[in-house]
Amino acid sequence: MHHEDAFDDQDTQLLRNLKEHIRSAFIKAEMLEDLRSQHGQISGQMEALKRLNEELRIADEKIKETDRLKSEFLARMSHELRTPLNAIIGFSEILLERIPGEINADQQDCLTDILESGRHLLDLINDILDLSKIEAGKMELRMEAFDLRLILPAIGHTMAPLFEKKGQTYRVEADSACLPWSATAGRSSR
Repeated sequence: MHHEDAFDDQDTQLLRNLKEHIRSAFIKAEMLEDLRSQHGQISGQMEALKRLNEELRIADEKIKETDRLKSEFLARMSHELRTPLNAIIGFSEILLERIPGEINADQQDCLTDILESGRHLLDLINDILDLSKIEAGKMELRMEAFDLRLILPAIGHTMAPLFEKKGQTYRVEADSACLPWSATAGRSSR
């Protein structure tokens, strides 16, 4: 048996190259396994995303249906509330104009309160409808300046029965240098 160097330089180089190729193959196999694992995770996340998108689509449909029902309700209720309210306002005006006959001062004060409160309630109903229109993007807002001191007495007159019932008083004190306020055109008294 002859044991001279069993491997020459060429054989040694070949073995080194083989070792590097085997090492590289193991690294590539590990990378491939990592990629497969990541692919599985991404697939799971995509499935979860699909489920979430479907839930969002269903929620969006429910929101749209709720908005449609709200608009339908407001339209129906505005008619149901406005019709009798306009009758109250109209009859108050007829009585204040003394068309059916004379009224005394107390009756006139009560009818004036009924008329003003009816108009105020009608304005509130219109405001609710306006909010619905604003939400739907069907109303353009135009701001106008107004003097707040001019509407405070009307507010006091409307609120007077509540103040009297609670034994309170309402007094307006406004500085003449009061800055003008801004509100949507035609809505400042509301």
